[in-house]
Amino acid sequence: MERISAFFSSIWDTILTKHQEGIYNTICLGVLLGLPLLVIITLLFMCCHCCWS
Repeated sequence: MERISAFFSSIWDTILTKHQEGIYNTICLGVLLGLPLLVIITLLFMCCHCCWS
């Protein structure tokens, strides 16, 4: 449990550091973190669309 907490803490520290470095880094982080979510939503939509057709 402690390792998981340390992992997320290090990710949060990286996000805060990049945000302090500038808006460009914040936008890049947002895009990189949003891409996997977008892929999952797209796959879910395609799966549901195919199953209900």
